[in-house]
Amino acid sequence: MRDTMLTDANLGAHKQLAERAADATTAFSRGLQGYRWPSQTQPYIDALHQHLQLRAAAYRRVAAADTVDEYIAAAQQVPVTTTLTAKVRESLGLPEGTTVRGVNPQ
Repeated sequence: MRDTMLTDANLGAHKQLAERAADATTAFSRGLQGYRWPSQTQPYIDALHQHLQLRAAAYRRVAAADTVDEYIAAAQQVPVTTTLTAKVRESLGLPEGTTVRGVNPQ
């Protein structure tokens, strides 16, 4: 098993993962914007798009860290989850999504 603990030696690999997370978040957000949503859902999509842009920017700050301490500080500022996805599902009449214990939507 690979050692995944963040160290000076593997900081570059962790930064690459953060950059990939930013790219994936941006791609997902663009995908949401590329679809025509029902009028009751569009405001939630717009808000989610804005949230995802902030998340991608936060991941890019993590990727730009020069030290392990900077990386950790930046990583602690990444908004991991949001209640907006539940609101999108609700507006579409979909069942609730899976909840993850210990994760508090922001």
